[in-house]
Amino acid sequence: MRVRTFQTKVSAESLHEMENTINEWLEKNQVEARIVSQVFCYEHHHGVNPQEPTLITTVWY
Repeated sequence: MRVRTFQTKVSAESLHEMENTINEWLEKNQVEARIVSQVFCYEHHHGVNPQEPTLITTVWY
């Protein structure tokens, strides 16, 4: 079994872009997802917005 991880910021536009990226990757590589998990977290940055909401999607195939 292999794994691929995708990460994006949490906004309608970036979530839609991640969906497209995952769908294109699945189709291009002709793989079948076996297990999919998602984690919502905060990415820590130094500066004005120190915590940015992030979604991490892991696809096992």
